[in-house]
Amino acid sequence: MQKKNLLFAAGLMLFAACSEDIQPGTSDNGGLNFTGEGEMLVELKFNNASGTRAENDGFGGYEDGKGDESKVKDATFYFFNNKEAGGAYLGSSGKITVAGATADKDETDYIESNIAVTVPGLVVDALHDSKGEVKVIVVLNRDNGFKEPISGQTYESFRTQVNTGNGTLSFMMTNSVYYTDNNNNNKPWTDTDFAQNIENSIGTVTKANVYEKGTTDEKKQVFTVYVERVCSKVTFAVNGANNSFNIKDAEDDTAVQGTITVKAWGLNILNTKYYPVKQLAAMFGYGVGDNNYSDWPASQAKWNNAGNFRSFWAVDPNYSGDGSYLTDFTKTPFSNLEDVTTGTNALYCLENTFSNKGQDQDETTSVVVLAQFLLNGATAPVNVVAYGSKGDIPVYYSENDFLQKALADKLKDTNYTVATATTTTEPREHLKVSDFELKAENSEETVLGPAASGTPATGTIGYKSELKIALKDGLTVYKADGNVKDKEKLITELTKGLSEYTVYVNGYCYYSVPIRHFAESEVPLMNSTDINKNSQLGRYGIVRNHVYNVNINSIKALGKPVTDNTSEVPEEPDDKFEFLMDASINVLSWAVRNQNVDL
Repeated sequence: MQKKNLLFAAGLMLFAACSEDIQPGTSDNGGLNFTGEGEMLVELKFNNASGTRAENDGFGGYEDGKGDESKVKDATFYFFNNKEAGGAYLGSSGKITVAGATADKDETDYIESNIAVTVPGLVVDALHDSKGEVKVIVVLNRDNGFKEPISGQTYESFRTQVNTGNGTLSFMMTNSVYYTDNNNNNKPWTDTDFAQNIENSIGTVTKANVYEKGTTDEKKQVFTVYVERVCSKVTFAVNGANNSFNIKDAEDDTAVQGTITVKAWGLNILNTKYYPVKQLAAMFGYGVGDNNYSDWPASQAKWNNAGNFRSFWAVDPNYSGDGSYLTDFTKTPFSNLEDVTTGTNALYCLENTFSNKGQDQDETTSVVVLAQFLLNGATAPVNVVAYGSKGDIPVYYSENDFLQKALADKLKDTNYTVATATTTTEPREHLKVSDFELKAENSEETVLGPAASGTPATGTIGYKSELKIALKDGLTVYKADGNVKDKEKLITELTKGLSEYTVYVNGYCYYSVPIRHFAESEVPLMNSTDINKNSQLGRYGIVRNHVYNVNINSIKALGKPVTDNTSEVPEEPDDKFEFLMDASINVLSWAVRNQNVDL
């Protein structure tokens, strides 16, 4: 056994070694002159993901797996009759322990050689015919919740059955799936040849690969397996000193309103369903009718690379984009975010793709970023109010300064007086700004805790709901005629005509960054009328065995205020999202893509 570097960038696929046409019953071991269980030798192979792909691939390159990402602990092989023979399930090898399958960074690739795999008797029977062949699906690091095939189940049924799970799925890996005929990237694909070429990417076992148990190794033809991870990976980084950025004044580029500091991050809108192996669709190859993607800028080379045994787009169980699958997605509360200083910078999730019509924020896996704003000159965070703007940047005030700004002019022209419980008679003081406050009936606090890393929480986030201008408790307002002024009518009167204002409790806010898949150069948005059109397929989404590196490069304004323990996710197109941060997303295959965002 030789170990070489395990690299997760590659998608993994099964292919059979070439075989001679050996007739059954001959003395050659490839002739299957036996009955009952057989045996084959399998080489687990992970393509080298190091280095950079060709520039015309359009991707960020490949990245080696780290730690458990690169460990293979067990393997299970499932055998099915070929399509022509009905595709029925024939049995499995059972779970095989794979010892020592870890990455070796000193070598250029990784190979685990000569793993003995038991072949069920039904498979041997199916291969006795000189034209006999069976399909094989391999599962590495099989997750406890993985649905195994059952008696009578077909190959196609198993490939397309829906599984449920979350996160890493024990870094489970299955066959890589891709379009095998990729020699002529300018050739339009058809529905008929597409299905066959996808079928060809799944490994096929022939009689040349199966031997009677006890046959010497040197006479056996090795069956090579390429696989890819079922999960996806997202990393997060802040490219600012101490994770902070200055919020500038739009009218004076040298003036600073305050400093915003990124506190935590996490993933939101997480898929809970997946297919056991990657699913593709003929529409990627320029389908017909409603699925005509002939104007899709992502040419065949952009989403498929047969030479590297992989593809870069997929269909997941909730792909339709009609909104009927929203219950399949989970939201991450602020209390489960990762602290940027003590938590992990890498999280994992299931594949989440959709048709062009499904590229909406409430269906798109995103990075949620929690930040806190400190006004210039302040020594500690206070409630901050966004009121008015200079250019395209809001103007931020402390709570007290906002009340002065918003109410001072209004109160000058009124004859209202105010009294406390002890000053109900004349003379009463004139109603003034200091008699008001920003107040809410509901106030809550949530703990900021990095759930994935398990690091103890170090801070809290306070948030309030329905925060509005209110008269302080214990005060009574009188009109000029001496009658009591209704408090609600007073507030309505004083705030009428004021522009909308947003309150950030203790300066906390958050941003949502929908994760891009294909880069702007690959699938550009030509104009606003192109949003959610066929030509925009793949602009957003999460594909298995990809790494999405999200880097926050700058923040130009505060995001949304924290009003609950979960973020607000509107049913709006991803491309209508107004970024308040500059975030770059680099995508590698592991595969990796990079996204830079200016907030």
